[in-house]
Amino acid sequence: GAISLDAEGLDFDATLSREPTLAEHLTAQMNLILVDASDRLIGQHLIGMLNEAGYLTADAASVAETLGTAEAHVEAVLGKLQSCDPPGVFARDLRECLTLQLRERNRFDPAMAALLSHLDLVARRDYAALKGICRVDLDDLKDMIAELRALDPKPAPCTRQSSVERV
Repeated sequence: GAISLDAEGLDFDATLSREPTLAEHLTAQMNLILVDASDRLIGQHLIGMLNEAGYLTADAASVAETLGTAEAHVEAVLGKLQSCDPPGVFARDLRECLTLQLRERNRFDPAMAALLSHLDLVARRDYAALKGICRVDLDDLKDMIAELRALDPKPAPCTRQSSVERV
């Protein structure tokens, strides 16, 4: 008799319509930017070390030790992976996450770097101190802060709907 493919067909359709996970999305990009097998091994390990917000939960030194390679090798691979979409993924902290997003928008300059180094003052709205640190006037400072607020502190798409605040 004829062999029915309905059961497999349904699963196949479900796979096609399902959004790829962050790990799948990043692995596909990694395979395009990393050609070396040892780089890909590190890359896959780093993808596995991301939390649900898209932050890297391990430092380069511990990853290097686990995989028996140099910390500089891990840092080099990490640097390449930080160019992946969504912008800000693979950051180790909020400052790095925002820096990656600003670089991607070509908006990372010395004034922005100074602002990112003083996120505590931004949180306190200490505009007087920030104007001096960033060497900008109040209007420019307000524009820069507005630009920061437009960035996503949790780059992984699955967390955007979440109301849990973990910064």
